[in-house]
Amino acid sequence: MPKPLSARPALDVVEQWKVRRLAAARHAPADWILRARIIVLSWAGLRVPYD
Repeated sequence: MPKPLSARPALDVVEQWKVRRLAAARHAPADWILRARIIVLSWAGLRVPYD
């Protein structure tokens, strides 16, 4: 059975704000935006199983 993964919580409010801002960005590298969106979704409670 795969174990669900989750991102660590933000260290402080500033870090959380920066990640959320990057997740909503339109003019940043696509891989940065995707990773930030994955982290924000993880903070929201969504998990991804891995093998």
